[in-house]
Amino acid sequence: MRRSRLSVAGLTVLALFFAACSSSASPSAPPATSAPSSAPSAPATTAAAAPTVAVPPAPTGFTATRKSGSAPCPSADDSCSQTDFAWQASVDPGTGFKIYWAGTGEDPAATCQTAQADATVRIDAKPSARSAQVFDPMAVGGGQMCYWITAVNGAGESVQVPAAGNEASAPSAASVPSVPTGFTATEKLGSVPCPSADGSCSQADFAWQSNAEPETWFRIYKASFGLDPNGTCPGVQADAKAVLDTNPAARNAKLFEPMAVGGGKGCYWITAVNSAGESAQVPATGN
Repeated sequence: MRRSRLSVAGLTVLALFFAACSSSASPSAPPATSAPSSAPSAPATTAAAAPTVAVPPAPTGFTATRKSGSAPCPSADDSCSQTDFAWQASVDPGTGFKIYWAGTGEDPAATCQTAQADATVRIDAKPSARSAQVFDPMAVGGGQMCYWITAVNGAGESVQVPAAGNEASAPSAASVPSVPTGFTATEKLGSVPCPSADGSCSQADFAWQSNAEPETWFRIYKASFGLDPNGTCPGVQADAKAVLDTNPAARNAKLFEPMAVGGGKGCYWITAVNSAGESAQVPATGN
């Protein structure tokens, strides 16, 4: 009985000894700490504001000069009117320009100011341009042509600026042109090839003078008294028919007609024509 109690006591002491050794061999680990960062933190950034684009100021010193007489059309075999434009502007190089136009028509009370509401773009000028030209086929009609200019960029378009010379008051009404002078008609002897057909034609050459406006054109009439031995040009003038309308500002013309059977003399007259009407007939020298 005594040996059993000692054995139990010894075992108890031994167990306590091993427990103490185990506790001292496994010390508790220190608390984990985060490693300091070697990279500095980036400063906060803000997006740069886009530059503001403003509508450009209107051009200044805008002039529109219409050349007197007619000029060859750049892209067609015809006569054109020519208008030259010039202006100044203190704008960015990327700013373009628009030229507008409108006509006053035949209304005697119309002005450029009243026509401005109907103005349409005639030219888009290149950026940095300070001049331009426009060619238009010669047209029949009265009244005044009016022009305006604007400056244009990505933000918008300036106000319209009128050309110097755009009339603020009503233009004077067009009047019937004065008659041409020095009208001659020369019929060529024999026949010539017809310009637009396979055949023989007669040819008559005309020339005249006139101090009419460049927009005025001319109309040539013809009549013949046939084989009547008593016939005269004044006697057949009432039967004269228009055979040729010329280009504006012309001072000579040619007439080709198929060769016809018959005698008698060809008689010719000329008139001047504009939007207001037609002048009296003037006989060719020698009628």
